[in-house]
Amino acid sequence: MNSKGNILVLLLLSSSSFAVLTVAAGDRATVEGELKDEANERATRDRKALGFYETLLRANYEAEAKPRIKEPWRKQGKEIVTPPPEFKCNVTELKSPKKPTSVHQLRPHDINVVAAFGDSISAGNGLGAETLLQVAIENRGEVFSIGGDDSLEEGVVTLPNIMKKFNPDLLGYSTCASTENHVYRSWFNVARPGATNDDMLKEAEMLVERMKADTKVNYQEDWKLLTMFVGGNDLCGSCEGKHSADDYYDWFNRTLTYLSDEMPRTLINLVSMFDISPLQNLSTSYVCDLLQWGFCPCARNWSTLPALRPLQLAYHDQFVKLSNDPRFSNRTDFAVVVQPHMRDLVPPKDENGNYIIGFLSPDCFHPTRVAHQGFAVWLWNTMLVPVNHKPYSVDSNNVNVTIDCPSTDYPYIFTNENSNVAWPPPTAA
Repeated sequence: MNSKGNILVLLLLSSSSFAVLTVAAGDRATVEGELKDEANERATRDRKALGFYETLLRANYEAEAKPRIKEPWRKQGKEIVTPPPEFKCNVTELKSPKKPTSVHQLRPHDINVVAAFGDSISAGNGLGAETLLQVAIENRGEVFSIGGDDSLEEGVVTLPNIMKKFNPDLLGYSTCASTENHVYRSWFNVARPGATNDDMLKEAEMLVERMKADTKVNYQEDWKLLTMFVGGNDLCGSCEGKHSADDYYDWFNRTLTYLSDEMPRTLINLVSMFDISPLQNLSTSYVCDLLQWGFCPCARNWSTLPALRPLQLAYHDQFVKLSNDPRFSNRTDFAVVVQPHMRDLVPPKDENGNYIIGFLSPDCFHPTRVAHQGFAVWLWNTMLVPVNHKPYSVDSNNVNVTIDCPSTDYPYIFTNENSNVAWPPPTAA
């Protein structure tokens, strides 16, 4: 690189993108330092994702090389298939008379843009997979919080597909299988496999940059719904001295502070992480044991297992603390709402009390299609419940979940500010 000229061109390469930056030569040290920091951060995020894929490949090799361990794994429960839920809401009678100016008056019709970030669950890994290698596919088009493939009637039950009933012009949902870097498919889903709480700020920065660059979005005027769901990998790595409750709060605080400064007209769903301590009960074979030890050693080790449930509850408490922070709760153009319906979720069991394996993908770790469908409807239904009445658990055995409709009394999405109401709604009592 020639440092004698007045202009310096720096080239930054990564596994999936490149950028060319032209700067004055006098700024060389500053820019090179920033690029080095960025490269280190990208390398860290890449290592997390690579660790995820290496675990899959290692287990797949073991299974293919040793038929005696592959056969028991192949006999595990098949994926459960359910009919699509009926949608019975009247989508015309409860529209806002005019575009609201307050986030506390938002109705489903008013949401123009959806977005999401998180980890491999929000990336769609394992969703619809029939083999171990297919778990590596990021099936973003069917993810509960952000997928927009097909329609409800065609069996793709997601939050955006419910919301498209109210606003057919909805923007931001993912389609097909893709990585977070495939802008035209992932759209505003910037989730990344292996991600933890300390990746959320970078995902937020990527989302803001992508949304500002999208000519379909009126960035200042459009109302946006952003769903955050992360915590599994944090719990799985917590026994290694990482991802404390204070860390969780710190990184989400940074992320929400950044978003509140940079993303106007936004309602944020903070979805509480479920309890992962039953994980080892969901293993069906040596192959699953190997995968679970690779993905989540803290849940497989009996000495570290007891600490997971208290930490998971502490993560939820940090979400509540953040949602009540006046910096976020005293705004009319920005709100943070905790959706706690999976905090106390128990994996489904059969009539004999055995865990139903069909809710997990072939790696006995990631939720499969029917689980995502349940996640989607549970999230939607919880959004229509006042903050002080939201459920902390749902019946995971009931896979035919009814899609609730906004009430005529309270046709808006509930926030901390607008939740002081009689419940159930008077007309439904």
